[in-house]
Amino acid sequence: MPQEDTKKEKQKFKNFTLLDWILLLLLVLTNFTCPLAFSCISPFYNTVAFTRNLSLSQCGIVFGIFNFLGIFASPLIGSIIPKIGLRILLPAGMIITSIGTLLFALTIIIQSSFWFFVISALLRLVQSLGYSILLTCTFTCVSRSFPDLTSTILGIIETFVGLGYTLGPFIGGILYDCGGYTLPFLILGFFLLACGIASIFFIKIDNENSSIIHQLSIYLKLIKILDVWIIMSSAVFTGMIFQYHDVTLPEILKEFNLNSSQIGAFFLFMGIPYAILTPICGHILDKHGGSSYFIIFGSILSIIVMYCLGPAPFLPFDRSLGSLALMCVIEGISVGGLYIPAFVKSLKTVVKEKNFPDNLETSGILSGIFGMCYSLGAVIGPSGGSFLVDELNYEWSTFIYGTAMLLYLLVFIFIYFIPRHCRKNKIKDIEENVSTKIEE
Repeated sequence: MPQEDTKKEKQKFKNFTLLDWILLLLLVLTNFTCPLAFSCISPFYNTVAFTRNLSLSQCGIVFGIFNFLGIFASPLIGSIIPKIGLRILLPAGMIITSIGTLLFALTIIIQSSFWFFVISALLRLVQSLGYSILLTCTFTCVSRSFPDLTSTILGIIETFVGLGYTLGPFIGGILYDCGGYTLPFLILGFFLLACGIASIFFIKIDNENSSIIHQLSIYLKLIKILDVWIIMSSAVFTGMIFQYHDVTLPEILKEFNLNSSQIGAFFLFMGIPYAILTPICGHILDKHGGSSYFIIFGSILSIIVMYCLGPAPFLPFDRSLGSLALMCVIEGISVGGLYIPAFVKSLKTVVKEKNFPDNLETSGILSGIFGMCYSLGAVIGPSGGSFLVDELNYEWSTFIYGTAMLLYLLVFIFIYFIPRHCRKNKIKDIEENVSTKIEE
């Protein structure tokens, strides 16, 4: 009992060591700067690409391919974390992302349409590899370093991720207007490089040796758990809905004659509510649970947003700057209710219900699967969205995405939420009956 009390005491913020605070600061800074680096192109990349005769669909591929590598890299990264260790992988993720960002500044000298597209896509893949490593290692690092505050700290980190996504287009637009195409990439790339070098000295989590065969057996057990995949699908749709706006929204905003800085500022409507909500969400999850309710709530809001953003062809109103701003605010709230609960719920399901070991190996593998699911959605979002806008229009594109979210919500409620709720009530009734008989 004294040991448990001591453990709980260590998990309070007031008892953090200096190393704990430095680790948290590094995770916050890098998870803020990485989204900043790859979202900063939203206000101006299409404009530059169009001068080289790229189509909107090709721009969508450049945006969407950023997360493509994460689909395959994240599970692999999760499995090698126990072998290579966070001390090497976490700084490596930051440095690789910084290299991809710095090299992106040089694409402005490419005049060929084909090579501008190819080099842009390849450098986004380099950024993708770095961020996949960083994202997977972040979730693993937090779950191992702060086990009793996982949701709260992930909420804090996701606040800055949200700010990165939000301020990326805003800062990118301002830097582009002030210093041209190269300035955003140079500033953000060098800052990430500095963070990567600094982190080498402050990651102290030890490796956990395990065989490849043992890791494969854990993967095989995890992929057989239907509940995990239903929860992880929330990450797919979160990435799909959130990243959809990167390539499509700037084009719609141009209808209102906004410049790059103004378009970037518009993304604030989405990111600020997300940044505010995620730490609140994390604190509530740590204190009271309720991940399923957050997922349902967030899904409902996302459906409303996607139907009204276009708006859907059957709705009796036209889009305006006011309606777009309102929907972006609601979208930020909805994503804040979807992202963290999905990872936390998955981790609790496999450890507490399926009896997986609560160690670095399980956290790493689950973080890898989570990163893979989010990356899949983040690829589908901009690439599929831009294709639908080209082939149909913005109204039908948002309607299709909203309907996909509706189908997921129905699956989550009827296949996951209701059956589990019924099982809990049944177990509770049995326990009450047993207790009554014992008392008699």
